[in-house]
Amino acid sequence: MFHKVLNSKSCIEAFLSRIGLLNSEKISKGSVISGNGSSSTSTGVDKEMAVIGTGSFGSTFLKKVAGNAIEPEEIIASNPSGSNFSELDDLGIETTKSNIEAVSRSDLIFLAVEPDQVREVLEEIDLTN
Repeated sequence: MFHKVLNSKSCIEAFLSRIGLLNSEKISKGSVISGNGSSSTSTGVDKEMAVIGTGSFGSTFLKKVAGNAIEPEEIIASNPSGSNFSELDDLGIETTKSNIEAVSRSDLIFLAVEPDQVREVLEEIDLTN
């Protein structure tokens, strides 16, 4: 049941609104979104956001964000299986099968994987470095 709730359009819109990305001005490359929706600028990356997981939840999130809050060319999406890549490529979102590449190229990371995959993905991307 928890997963079905997270996949709903209203849940995604509530999340985007909470972090200040829904019905707001687009954020620019290098901005980092804080918990209160404010942003600051950083350097050293070429993408604004990485979305790890391109299944139904990740794809729905990307469709809502791309072109609304963040330009599609500022997003990189990853999934080792390559699921939904052609659809995301059509939106102008760069895709990769490497979660590590996506994370290393982005300021903001959105984890959109099944609950049983969270630990494995977090260990793989190792955000402590």
